[in-house]
Amino acid sequence: MRAVVIGGGAPVWDELEQAESLCDFDLLIAINDAGAKYPGIVDYWVTLHPEKLGIWAKQRQENGFAPARHHVAHEDNTHAARRNAFPLSFMVPYTWPGSSGLFAVEVAIKKLGCEKIVLCGVPMTATPHFFDNVNWDAVAGFWDAWPIAYPHIKDKVRSMSGRTKELLGAPSRAWLE
Repeated sequence: MRAVVIGGGAPVWDELEQAESLCDFDLLIAINDAGAKYPGIVDYWVTLHPEKLGIWAKQRQENGFAPARHHVAHEDNTHAARRNAFPLSFMVPYTWPGSSGLFAVEVAIKKLGCEKIVLCGVPMTATPHFFDNVNWDAVAGFWDAWPIAYPHIKDKVRSMSGRTKELLGAPSRAWLE
C-alpha cells in the first residue's frame, strides 16, 4: 500500500502535485492544518495536537470539504479523555517523538501497513508553514528523532524536500512500483 503524507511546510501543495504525478496513492494522510486546507479526500488525519482537531475540522467543514474518514492521535495524550474531546478513530503509541510528520509515518507503517510513503510538506527545516508563513524555529528539538527512526523507516519512506529528503531520498516511479 502506498500513502502520501501532507504536512505544514510551505511547498506542500506543489510537492503533492509532483508526488501525484509519480503514481496513484492508496491513501492520503493529512497532518494538522493540512487536513483543514486539503480539498480532496483525507483518509487519515493524524496529529500530536488532538485538542486542535475540533477547530481544524470546523475549518474543513467551512471550506466545504468532506469530513476526514479517520482521526488519529497518540496514546496517552491528555485530550482524549476530556469531556467534549474530539472523537478519535484510534490512537497509536508515539515511540519516535519527532514531530507530527514522523508520527504520521509511524501510523502509516505500524497501524496501516503501508510499504511506500511519500512526504510532502515535511521538510523538517526552519522554514515557513503554508498556513501562517512563519518559520518553524522549534524544528531543531524534533529533528533528533528522525535519525533514530531511520533504520525502521529507510526502506519505506521518501520525501519531496528538506532534511527529510536528504536523509531518506526522493521518491521515484521505480521506487513506488
